[in-house]
Amino acid sequence: MATPTPHLTDPILASFLQPSFDPAAYLNSTLPPLSSTPKPSQNATSLANLSSETQSLLATLNAQATRLTNTLTQLTDDILRTGSRLAYQVDVLRGESTALNDTFSERLQPEIDLFVPPPSEDVDAEETLDQQEQEGAFKLLLTPNEPAHIARLRLLTHVRARLDSVIRVFGSAIAWPTPATSSHSFISVSAPPSSEADIKAKEYAEGLRAELAEAVVAGDEEGAYAKVEELRGLMGVWKGTAEERSRDKFISDLVKMVEDMVHDRDGTQAQDDQAYLTGIYT
Repeated sequence: MATPTPHLTDPILASFLQPSFDPAAYLNSTLPPLSSTPKPSQNATSLANLSSETQSLLATLNAQATRLTNTLTQLTDDILRTGSRLAYQVDVLRGESTALNDTFSERLQPEIDLFVPPPSEDVDAEETLDQQEQEGAFKLLLTPNEPAHIARLRLLTHVRARLDSVIRVFGSAIAWPTPATSSHSFISVSAPPSSEADIKAKEYAEGLRAELAEAVVAGDEEGAYAKVEELRGLMGVWKGTAEERSRDKFISDLVKMVEDMVHDRDGTQAQDDQAYLTGIYT
């Protein structure tokens, strides 16, 4: 028999957990037998005492039933309340898995191919993987009069640089929280209400807008556009996921904000120049 849950550890409930539980047998084993004579014997009891003990037992069982009913209601409410959050998290994880699969199958395919040499028609099927690597990827990196171990080192350095690049991309992607509106607008299940993640997303967006605004005011609109393009380069991580549209809209809003600020700044500068020239010639 499976171990009972913490809610069923009370000794009085042990009999009810048995597969062969029988109500009549339970009452006969729990309550004392009724005496057939007016004077109670050593093992039997009077009708009045039996009635009192029966009422006490029923009160105890009723209290246990009430407690278990309340516990069941609470657990049901918890399941219903966390169901939407669980569905939301599963949807996000599904999107992240799809994005990771796309990254490995598209962006990292050249690096993966270095570890899987192409088949050769000139070798037998029994040729070992080490021999194929020497004739495949390592041989491609060899230059005249260069030892093979130098080519191996160059290959490892190349792969490490690519892996570091991927790590940086995913690190930047993790640092970019989900836009606060995406969980409600683009996912089929309902996301949890305002939470720490929403607050963090708003703080990130406000900080990024402030950074771009400072760059434009300082005359470094190229730096502002470069920052936006850096975020656009991270979009491949969320390609095909539920967050792709919201993040793309977020980037489009940033581009429009920078363009508007540059336009307003240039317009203000032109007005100032016109006023200056007017003052000189009047």
